[in-house]
Amino acid sequence: MAHASVASLMRTIESLLTSNSPLQSLICDHREELCALREKVSFLEVFVKNFEKNNVFGEMTDFEDEVKEVANFVEHTIQLRVTEVVLANDENLREKVHWWLSDSLQQVEEDIDIIWEESTMIQDEGKQASKEPTVQEFPSSSKDMQNVENSMVGRDDQRKRLVEDLTRSYSGEPKVIPIVGMGGIGKTTLANEVYNDACIRSHFDVCAWATISQQHNVKEILLTLLRSTKSDTFDMNDEAKLADRLQKSLKGKRYLIVLDDMWKTEAWDAVRLCFPSENKGSGILLTTRNTEVARDDGTENLSLKMGFMGPDDSWNLFKSVAFANEALPSEFETIGKQIAKQCHGLPLTIAVVAGLLRSKRAIEDWENVAKDVKSFVTNDVDERCSRVLRLSYNHLPSDLKTCLLHFGIFPEDSEIPAKNLMRIWMAEGFLKLENDLEGGAEKCLQELVDRCLVLVCKKSQDGTKIRSCMVHDLIYDLCVREIQRENIFIMNDIVLEYSDSKRRYLSMQKMQPFKRVTGDKIDYCPYGLCRALLTPVHHHDNNDLLKRTRSIFSFHLKDSYYFFKSELIHFKLLKVLELRHKEIDNFPVQILSLIWLRYLSLQCSRNLNIPPEICRLWNLQTFIVKGSFVTCPVQTWGLMQLRHLKLPEFYLPNPPNVSADKGSHMGFSNIQTISYLSPCCCTKEVIMGIQNVKELGIRGYGIYSNGHLNNLVHLQQLETLNLIYCFSGFFPTTLKKLKMVRTLLSWSYMDIIAELPNLEELKLIDDACYGEEWHPNVRGFTRLKLLLIEDSPLKYWKTTDDNFPVLELLVLKECRYLKEIPTEFAEIHTLQLIELTRCLPELGESAARIQEEQQDLGNNPVDVRISDPFARNGGYFLCQSKYVKDLLSRANLLSSKPVSTPLSPKSLLHSEDSPPFSDPTLYRNLVGGLQYLTFTRPDIAFAVDFFCCSVDHGLFIPGGSTNSLQCYSDADWAGCPATRRSTSAYCIFLGQNLISWSSKKQNVVSRSSAEAEYRAFSHATAEIIIYLALNPVQHARTKHVEIDIHFVREKVAAGVLQVQYVPTQDQLADLLTKALSSPRLLFLRDKLCILPDCALLEGE
Repeated sequence: MAHASVASLMRTIESLLTSNSPLQSLICDHREELCALREKVSFLEVFVKNFEKNNVFGEMTDFEDEVKEVANFVEHTIQLRVTEVVLANDENLREKVHWWLSDSLQQVEEDIDIIWEESTMIQDEGKQASKEPTVQEFPSSSKDMQNVENSMVGRDDQRKRLVEDLTRSYSGEPKVIPIVGMGGIGKTTLANEVYNDACIRSHFDVCAWATISQQHNVKEILLTLLRSTKSDTFDMNDEAKLADRLQKSLKGKRYLIVLDDMWKTEAWDAVRLCFPSENKGSGILLTTRNTEVARDDGTENLSLKMGFMGPDDSWNLFKSVAFANEALPSEFETIGKQIAKQCHGLPLTIAVVAGLLRSKRAIEDWENVAKDVKSFVTNDVDERCSRVLRLSYNHLPSDLKTCLLHFGIFPEDSEIPAKNLMRIWMAEGFLKLENDLEGGAEKCLQELVDRCLVLVCKKSQDGTKIRSCMVHDLIYDLCVREIQRENIFIMNDIVLEYSDSKRRYLSMQKMQPFKRVTGDKIDYCPYGLCRALLTPVHHHDNNDLLKRTRSIFSFHLKDSYYFFKSELIHFKLLKVLELRHKEIDNFPVQILSLIWLRYLSLQCSRNLNIPPEICRLWNLQTFIVKGSFVTCPVQTWGLMQLRHLKLPEFYLPNPPNVSADKGSHMGFSNIQTISYLSPCCCTKEVIMGIQNVKELGIRGYGIYSNGHLNNLVHLQQLETLNLIYCFSGFFPTTLKKLKMVRTLLSWSYMDIIAELPNLEELKLIDDACYGEEWHPNVRGFTRLKLLLIEDSPLKYWKTTDDNFPVLELLVLKECRYLKEIPTEFAEIHTLQLIELTRCLPELGESAARIQEEQQDLGNNPVDVRISDPFARNGGYFLCQSKYVKDLLSRANLLSSKPVSTPLSPKSLLHSEDSPPFSDPTLYRNLVGGLQYLTFTRPDIAFAVDFFCCSVDHGLFIPGGSTNSLQCYSDADWAGCPATRRSTSAYCIFLGQNLISWSSKKQNVVSRSSAEAEYRAFSHATAEIIIYLALNPVQHARTKHVEIDIHFVREKVAAGVLQVQYVPTQDQLADLLTKALSSPRLLFLRDKLCILPDCALLEGE
């Protein structure tokens, strides 16, 4: 309503008057007028909020309409005049526009005076709201709400029945169990309870969930299910390939699939063939409003029809939401039961009305709501529910109304990242937030959750933060209807079309009233959709849609089109520009004219250079880029309002001096989060410039460590740190959360981490630590609550009684060698959950023993959840350990001391370095034996010298392969010191399975690294073509690089190959071309699925 417009105006005036605004020279002549204007608008902001709070009928009064019109016009006028001054090309024009600004300020002050006087009169007469709230409000407690979220009232028998039906032995095709009922009856809630049930999780190998929606999108359904199965790489665009990949990922497994909100039988027909029909005891849950879907698609006699709740269950649900853990005052019980009864047993209605009353403790408020609910007498249940939901909406504070309506911007059933949503709220400017903007936005989101208007999809692993959220279909309907009333903002669709002959660029063709979107089949927007939010202006002469546009969002881009950027310059007053679904090929310079921009999100297809003029965006709070490496100029430090800088990897130069004193530099005083900073620019100057940062991510190339990272100790506000391919030995004591990815550190390094006094979360991911044993040597991790170890070679883990004393959550993922959790964990009385994913069965048995021991000690037993266990019979393990021992015995090396790497990276071997082998026959015999051994040991194809420490290793071939071929090709240019020939190598994967590899010295000397890599690539291409059966010609004898180049180009042009750059750290073929350090060797060996003996099949 009017409050959003007044609040937005207030934020604009505040941004102009801020002490570090670059427009100080412009504003100084008008500071007095702006300060007076701020005082009156500040009063209006408080007054209008309380005025609207008492208007619970949902219709705007004439006064509110007038306030909204004036506030929108005043903000528009101020912003437009300031923009004209800033962008003026010459001094004469600037002076002229300066005079216009002065004149405009006088005009808008007169408009505000009229509204201010009218509001003062209303307040003095006591006709409407005062500055103090008339109703006592009680802030919601997220801790109390957790009990409501995690428990389902009145449906326990139905939950038990579904669990029994799904886990009961069954012969035949997968059971299809429909859950049928009207909207808001609790179908999704019940399905979610079953999906997360411990018995279900332990019974099924794979559990996956997809939301279908009214206009089903088959590709999105398949992608969602594939992501749930944690499958390997798949084609994002080909629907048939996705279906085939999904079927093969489920084949041979017992799976549970939940298909939520299915409206039509066509949706089921489109995906049903993707689910294998083997006799494995699999199950499929459908939630639907359509009884025809249940009848046609469900297994006979297994359909579950959900009815309305009875009076007792309705009251229990109402009470659990409205009072949570509070004692129920007797005077509220009678009226509360009346309200619950009037909700007619519909859980969504009960929860929403109870959420409305959750913060009200005046009996008069409850009586008024009871009258309103009782007045909704209609035989149409859907209409009655709709009216009750609107009642709850009308009772929302003004700022929460605007927050909720933003869910209607996104396509129906969208799962929305919470951080992005809250940052957009902040950028729109309708929230009155003090210094802690993020904290205030979080409170608004939590309030909507507490009122049961917003559903939490994902939480942080410790359960304290909302990661993503969505709204129920009926709440979404409410949002769309309220947006169409155009009281807060107008929403239009921007139609895109091709703008160039090569059909690579898209331009904005027109704006039109928005159409409701479900899925990505948009007939009138075949190339994608942009949505625009406009300021509603009716009475003033302002019909320019582009200048009234304050936010642009992009959705549903099917292909990689570039966005035509020249039109952006016309959106002069834009605050939010969200283009992460549309690629750009360079930074759009037109954005540099959008000086009011607060939120900018881009998707880039190549390395991005930010222009120096970026400092013009002095209002920018959030800057997000997805794609490649970003280089920021020194002028980036001029973004004084910047709070969130999220780039894939970027270089930031030292900040400039702010005075003659060389020790004083510019800095981001408001910065909250930064990722991912290159470690080479973590100088003391940069670190001091971001010293207020709370969350920081650093990404290196290869394993990076230098003195710069020791500067992190100066970040005394830092709470969260993410390190990728880099590490530091010094951390600030304030650190609470630490995530390390591919750092390849020794486990002994954890002794440094263990002594951090405030560390609560530690995540070690993707070989963060190498080595098989972890034995902490110090007392530590005294405050650690969450420990996650993922994709680790850890095999033996021991700890002591004084480690992890307050641990609550232990998560182990893909720890394929670890068989036992330290028994000391049974003595940690705070331990609540052990979660195991793709781990050995022995590890699950170890967790069960800890659970039993805790019970024996009288503690609450830890919850153990096991999903997708790493089955030994899920593939083939090819190991020649006996043959290796025979070779070592033959060479008299069985008792030799093992080495950590076969060849030192610094060694250069020459034929003259040592005398000839005493027994050439034995030498030839050993070489022949080693060549045979490479059939199961690709890691020795280049260098051999470490069998004593890897005798039991072999090649693991997992099940569930696909038809997709992936090849890693590389060359070590001029690596041979004697001949200066290069070494070519490739490794080819069919799905997850390594099926072909080669390490071979090239026949001729290459004059450049590019020439050497093309030769290697040509050999790999020929091998792939043979596997694809598209070209029977063997190209191994190709001699000229020109032929190699054309050969490769021909296959790329024909679409047979897709060529992608592979960063050094991910190049698996490195193992076959050069000597490597021990951490790097172990990392690549694991990626090639060369694992220790853990299989049933052993070939000798």
